Amino acid sequence: MTALDQIIIPTRERLRAANDNFVVEPETRAYKMQNPIARLRATGKINGVQAEAAERFYADYYAAGLAPLGAMDYEKAIVDGTPPQGHSDYRSAASDRYRGACSAIGSSITLRLVDRVVLRELSIEAAGKDISNRTDAREARAVAMDRLYEGLDCLAVFYRLVAAR
Repeated sequence: MTALDQIIIPTRERLRAANDNFVVEPETRAYKMQNPIARLRATGKINGVQAEAAERFYADYYAAGLAPLGAMDYEKAIVDGTPPQGHSDYRSAASDRYRGACSAIGSSITLRLVDRVVLRELSIEAAGKDISNRTDAREARAVAMDRLYEGLDCLAVFYRLVAAR
């Protein structure tokens, strides 16, 4: 029996609850959840330029050190007495790009939605309900998609993936 034969596949109930938001890795037959941007790109709801803009926005967020990597233990004593290290040039440049991308989006509501979908990977419906206070799922998705298109188009212009209009 090989390692591939020992892969535990999810139950039918879990797959049904995932609402087809997963892909099966061909080599390992492992199930992997898709993020919202990958799902929107796969279904054709956003184009490649918008998906690339979202990926660059996430990459700058991550490279700037803003993504939570784990729990910090603030009670832990610092015993070595060394001063905190400065940021690298790469991290500073990513932080500048991230701040520039946020200001390029402009609208605080649009920025909140892009943050929730691209960075926090909330579903379109959940993000729409969060920013618009709508209870109807279709209305929330419609509002969210409208704001997401606006935000991703602003990011595409900021990252110079398309020419400014």
